[in-house]
Amino acid sequence: MVAISDIACRFVGVDLHKQTITIAVVDGTRKLVSRKRFSNLQTDAIVAYLKAFMPLELVVEATASYEWFVQLVEPQAKRVVLAHPGKLRVISS
Repeated sequence: MVAISDIACRFVGVDLHKQTITIAVVDGTRKLVSRKRFSNLQTDAIVAYLKAFMPLELVVEATASYEWFVQLVEPQAKRVVLAHPGKLRVISS
């Protein structure tokens, strides 16, 4: 049996908009593992997607509407970090 501490942590960047969310997952070497776009209404699909990459740490833009998203994903993440939208660039392309 593999202990959770033996599993490599994934790092997740979230680009949060009024109607959509883009989620990018990278590994410890910053290699893109997955990127997917969701409607903000697809909360079950967002949670299921993130569960596939646990354990994970997540960065989300500190926009006016981030609170609902943080509450949704906190149970799946080892850590959630709020970041200034102007300072993010990894998933902007």
